[in-house]
Amino acid sequence: MKTKNNLFQRSFSVVGHKTMLALIVAGAFSIYQINAQTVTTGGLTSGYVPVATGTSFIQNGIIQDNGYGIGIGTNPASGFALNLNGAINTIGINNASGGITSAGSISGATTIATSGVITAYGLNNSSSGITNCGAISGATTIAASSGITAHGLNNSSSGITNAGAISGATTITASGAISGTTITGSGLITGVGLNNSGSSFNNNYAGITNCGTISGYTFGGGGALTGTSLTASAGDINLASSTNSYMIGPNKVLWISPSSGVYSNLFVGVGAGNSGTTSGSNAAFGYQALNSANTNGYCTAIGAGALKLTTGPSNTAIGYYALPVNAGGSYNTACGLYAGFNNTAGGYNTFLGMYSGYGNTIGSYNTCVGYAAYPSTAALTNATAIGYGAIVNASYKIRVGDPTVTVIEGQVAFTTSDGRFKNNVKEEVKGLEFIKKLRPVNYNFDTKKFDEFLIKNMPDSIKILHRKGVDYTPSTNIIRTGFIAQEVEKAAKDCGFITDIVHVPVDENDNYSIAYGNMIVPLVKAVQELSKITDNIPTVKTQQDSTINALNAKIQYLQNQISNCCTKVIIGKSFIDNAVSPTTTGSNLDGSAINATSITTPVLFQNSPNPFSQQTSIQYSIPTNTQSASIMVFDLTGKLIKTIPITSFGNGSITINGNELSPGMFVYSLIVDGKIVDTKRMILTQ
Repeated sequence: MKTKNNLFQRSFSVVGHKTMLALIVAGAFSIYQINAQTVTTGGLTSGYVPVATGTSFIQNGIIQDNGYGIGIGTNPASGFALNLNGAINTIGINNASGGITSAGSISGATTIATSGVITAYGLNNSSSGITNCGAISGATTIAASSGITAHGLNNSSSGITNAGAISGATTITASGAISGTTITGSGLITGVGLNNSGSSFNNNYAGITNCGTISGYTFGGGGALTGTSLTASAGDINLASSTNSYMIGPNKVLWISPSSGVYSNLFVGVGAGNSGTTSGSNAAFGYQALNSANTNGYCTAIGAGALKLTTGPSNTAIGYYALPVNAGGSYNTACGLYAGFNNTAGGYNTFLGMYSGYGNTIGSYNTCVGYAAYPSTAALTNATAIGYGAIVNASYKIRVGDPTVTVIEGQVAFTTSDGRFKNNVKEEVKGLEFIKKLRPVNYNFDTKKFDEFLIKNMPDSIKILHRKGVDYTPSTNIIRTGFIAQEVEKAAKDCGFITDIVHVPVDENDNYSIAYGNMIVPLVKAVQELSKITDNIPTVKTQQDSTINALNAKIQYLQNQISNCCTKVIIGKSFIDNAVSPTTTGSNLDGSAINATSITTPVLFQNSPNPFSQQTSIQYSIPTNTQSASIMVFDLTGKLIKTIPITSFGNGSITINGNELSPGMFVYSLIVDGKIVDTKRMILTQ
């Protein structure tokens, strides 16, 4: 047998009992054929090697053919073309389509390459590399100072060591350590210890799994990165000085932004903080959260699109597209889906709830709490809406609940009323005069119509959303008791009463309202005025009684005078015998005419009818020599209500119409030549 350069590769081709040994020598090929022949009677044929009868091995089984493959020093296993019981030491092992299997180690200085499977107790290639399009598996060590490339690398007990690159398309697995300048795989990389001291770990599709330690400079990949211990130096996890970010494809999903040389901002999510910032103390979590460059800092955005366009300071937005267009607004807080959705430049606002604060754009110092609680217009100041669907339509106004709310209840009710802080205090409250002008009514309040008034400036989409599922019938059907605000306003103006009982709309978007609690004050005043009147009734009555007694005495005196002066009395008829003028305007006690010239003492008669509602008549008798006379009407407080001059003396009467006075009790007196002659009472009913 010939050899060349002491390096050879053997292959056997079996045809019947013929075996082909091919020696492939590095750099050149020489093929040697050894023909085996069974020894029979007659001897051997020249050029043949004898084999045992009935067998297919040569020289005691050193070379054996079992019909499946060729074994050197061993019985070949099924499925292997070449089975070696020992190490292969060669400059190059190349099997383009099948595989290499060895129970020992394969080592060499150049390349171990195959498109099939490499199976060995140890693979060692100290200079070049191991290239395999199939799988490399073994129980000990796969080592190379150059590259290891395989569709799969599998070493279940020890590790894979490589000073060059380890790359593969499927799986790199080892229960020991995997080390290399570069470890790359689009499949799974698994190892008890992963150590890459020089460059990077890169796994684009699947992941890196490790029960031990991963150390190195860069981890990159679209799969999972897990491990008992992940250690990295400053700038690791792809936070390189150029991007300071962890990337998925072209997108930054985790990055920090420096402010004046200090890493004080944290952004998590694609597009979060995407425009960068020159300020500090910002945090954004979610797709395009705090997407614009913030120059003032102290902003927190949680949720996709939250604070997307914000550049102002100290804003907090939590929820999907909360405060998304808040470009210049500052010190706002919004929590909820689309909370503060349209706010652009308003500041110091608080919006809590889905769609809360939706109608505000440039208004400031507003508070909206509840689903779809918001201002009705874009620029209110210090307005508050509390409750589901609550809409406030004026600045410095608080609205509680939507129009369908039927009860607002609290355990206690207080209004700040401290004299230490009150100025310009005056007792100018109107009482009875104001109260008598009011018209108490029962009514139904159209809550749907009022709600439509509140949302008239909203987009149609919001109107539909606001009214969705709302039943206005129960609240509209309530029979309410109260006043009409416009009538109360007029009553106050008519009597000169300056009051805050009525809220008058500040513009076309506002509505009238009444502070019913404030009605207590004029009611108290009216009660005080009535009390004063009733308190004076006993005194007035005493005075009237005295006057009546005096009048009765005068009447009795007059009757006596008449009786004494008469010369003739006939029952049922009285005649005056003293000659007088026949001109008469009154009547005697019996109904006969009284001569005016005979009147010497003035007399005031009781009005008739009494009580009255339309008009009443008051008769009187006044001597003709009287200089002046009049009838005066007073209320029970002694206030002069009306003076009626009398210009014709003798017997006469005056008429008083009920519409000239207010219903009540009055007293009237006859004044003759400056003296009170008599006083009587009269009553005017409704």
